[in-house]
Amino acid sequence: MLITSEELIQATFHFFLGTLSFFLIFFILRAQGKKKFLKLNELQTLRKKNLWHEKSPLIVTKITRETHNINIFHLKRKDEAQFPFFKAGQFLSFQIGNNPQLIRSYSLVSNSNQRNEIQIAVKKIPGGIGSQWFHSLHVGDLVLAYAPQGHFYDTQFASQARLYVAGGIGITPLYSMITSHLNHQANFPIYLFYGVRTAQDLAFHVPLTHLAKEHFHFHYFPILADNDENKELTQGVITGPFIQKLYPHWKEAVVFMCGPEGLTHSLSDFFLKNGFPKDRIFLEKFSNPSTFNLEQIPDDPLPILWENQKLQYNTKVNLLTFLEQNGFNPPFACRVGVCGSCKHKALGQTLMATTSGLTPQEQAQGYILTCVAYPLSPIEFEETT
Repeated sequence: MLITSEELIQATFHFFLGTLSFFLIFFILRAQGKKKFLKLNELQTLRKKNLWHEKSPLIVTKITRETHNINIFHLKRKDEAQFPFFKAGQFLSFQIGNNPQLIRSYSLVSNSNQRNEIQIAVKKIPGGIGSQWFHSLHVGDLVLAYAPQGHFYDTQFASQARLYVAGGIGITPLYSMITSHLNHQANFPIYLFYGVRTAQDLAFHVPLTHLAKEHFHFHYFPILADNDENKELTQGVITGPFIQKLYPHWKEAVVFMCGPEGLTHSLSDFFLKNGFPKDRIFLEKFSNPSTFNLEQIPDDPLPILWENQKLQYNTKVNLLTFLEQNGFNPPFACRVGVCGSCKHKALGQTLMATTSGLTPQEQAQGYILTCVAYPLSPIEFEETT
């Protein structure tokens, strides 16, 4: 069959058009693929930049007075990276001054959505090394901090009602939880019972009052222990019957408490005696090892086995310090028993100033926090692989 010149020209034209279309689509897809690759590469680079594994410098960008003895410190990362995601209720551990072994931990009061700037609240305590140092800082100063840590958070409970109890500076992690929930439009019941001595000791009172008016499911009850001229606030102490009266359905909630031991322990006893499940009660306790009663530690020498080496404990220091004094470098971060970095499985009986840095499961498995643990019997540490 013969092909006319007109058909040949037409076929050539279609061939050329098809080839042009093919290369055009090829280059468009290639450009899009390269763009997606670059975008993915940028995201991966950004994620790496935002990671926070070691001690990192933060800049104090703002200092605000919350009460007569509590300051809010606004912090940004020196490298301008975003903060990693954290859970409301967690804390940061800071190096105090130039001493890498002097560490103090302070709860984040930020909303958990905040990534560019975070805030901590520090109460100035007479004779408190960490708080006195923080209150001497100025805008522009650098502080060294470890990444957010801690087991005191409630994100594992979806829409279950919350019962929060705070005493004094113990309001800080709970404030972060409350503002985070309300920012996420949570609609489950939230009850906060907040006890302090006087009205001037109430931190975040203005925003909490405002939030309670804005959100019908958030109920705020500030209680003053001392007689105060402010007659609008309740006088007294937080007790189980008091909570029961104002929150009749308290047994439907999960309980988070942070404050003095006398408050949290008495309420825990009340809840348990009234049939409340132990696994729905969570406590946060910041321990100051310097206030620990060392008379509880035996005077007799005790053998310590660490990395197959036998040591003799005949002092009154915690096990982390003891190991360091013997030339070892066990892991640590906060040195006050809240971050869990120094946890180690051990056989033997110890006395710990706090167990905040351990989960109930870790405690059951025999883990101890070496930075706040003191031996009461011979101790054998399990070897790490």
